[in-house]
Amino acid sequence: MSQPHGKLPIKKTQGSIQRVPVKDLDGNIVSFQEIPTEMVQSIPVQVPASSMPVVGPSNQVTVPSQQGLAQQSHGLHPSVPQSKVQLPPEAKITTNVAHNSNPYSWKSLDLSDPAPTTKFTPLAPQLKALCRNNRDSGVLFTSLELLEGEQWTNWPSGPFAMDFNHREFEASKSLQVHWATRSGSGSNGRGHGHGSHSSSTIDGGFETFKQCLGVMTCRRSTCRIITRPKTTPAGRERQTLCQCGSKLTHRTCDSKSYLISWGEVGDDITTRKYRYINGSKHNHSQLSHIHHLGPKEQVEFDELYNRMGSNAKPSRYLNDSIGNKGLVVVGAANISPLLCSRSALAYHIRKAIAKDQNGHGFLTRFRNWMKEHEGFVRIRINTANQEVAVFSFQTDWMVGNLVKPRPEDSSSSSQLLYGPIEGLITDAAHKYWADPAALLIVTSCFDSVTDMWAPALFTYADGGTAEHYLYHFLGLFIGIEEAANAKGLPLVDEMFLMVSLFYF
Repeated sequence: MSQPHGKLPIKKTQGSIQRVPVKDLDGNIVSFQEIPTEMVQSIPVQVPASSMPVVGPSNQVTVPSQQGLAQQSHGLHPSVPQSKVQLPPEAKITTNVAHNSNPYSWKSLDLSDPAPTTKFTPLAPQLKALCRNNRDSGVLFTSLELLEGEQWTNWPSGPFAMDFNHREFEASKSLQVHWATRSGSGSNGRGHGHGSHSSSTIDGGFETFKQCLGVMTCRRSTCRIITRPKTTPAGRERQTLCQCGSKLTHRTCDSKSYLISWGEVGDDITTRKYRYINGSKHNHSQLSHIHHLGPKEQVEFDELYNRMGSNAKPSRYLNDSIGNKGLVVVGAANISPLLCSRSALAYHIRKAIAKDQNGHGFLTRFRNWMKEHEGFVRIRINTANQEVAVFSFQTDWMVGNLVKPRPEDSSSSSQLLYGPIEGLITDAAHKYWADPAALLIVTSCFDSVTDMWAPALFTYADGGTAEHYLYHFLGLFIGIEEAANAKGLPLVDEMFLMVSLFYF
């Protein structure tokens, strides 16, 4: 005999995995996530994580705004800006609260039915309606800066319209949404003989749409699990049972959004412009399971990854932790409900590691690191042309190892040089970067202090041709010359002694 869903126990599965309930804002169980047992802690719930000061992107400390609390409490009209909200005198915010790392208080799901309407401030003055078939007629225009939170929302609900440039479009992950939708081309899109990305006007632009597919709800009154509908009619016909074992009911939705792209100059996609028209208010709740991280969530996870590093286990990523300054570092489970899933969290960690090992990702992180450690690294080669892209660097210590005087002559003004002890060895790692064509070229020399081979020059190269190595060795020779000049020594052949590697 089956139990009521709201009283289902936490079940142990094979190995060290446990099924943990995911709850909505009212504390009702709406789904389950399988996570390693070591992630589950039994610390009593003290306060919601949303009320604590947290470290977010760019090391900014934030707490929930008083206006935001008032707006949530009093249900103001979506278009009313927060600056107009009057906070009742009894509303207070406590920031010196105890840290809560209980997984049962992970970021709650808002499954209010219907879903909240998107809040925004209308543009003043309003833009003209220029779309084909009057798609944008009678709809209030706004902008990213005037949306609640000043950024794209992954749960847009209710009619509004916006214009985007290509940079904003890419930053929003192509206006990504978490709703279950079916995509297609509009009346002037592909297959209708009209519409072009390079059109000089909006009404001639390329039009696509997203039709909401609604939600699947459980017929059992005590079950609040929301199931994502399949994208095809045949797939939805096979969706008959809820996770709790009861039958599902498909709730359809008429909300349909449109996107028109236009204004592209030549083949330069970065010049493309976009007009987005959101559909009617969704007549159902949000989904309890999402497939992707939103733009803001991706930024927060990248920040978490930079703090935790690639060697940290997923269990360390999951919960909030206390940073070096005593502030709460938001854990993965409080960034997005998606990351409560063991497999999803592991996937995004692997993805971040792969991005780190990509040459371009390395250059971005290395540039930021150099800003924090100014003068520590010397850039030898930084070139990109039609044939090669090469980036070489070394530290002062690495430069100093390139030139070694004879020990017996170290106090003499006429020092004789061996050059680098045991010569210089150059080799390349072919699988260091995610890009299979890219190489990490390293020249090493023997360090007599540590009695080990030590790197003397690192180079990122997008290939292994003679020209790639030409730039690497050019950077090496520049470093040798600089080391000799710093020690008041003339350049001699011994300084450039190389060791050849032969493989049989």
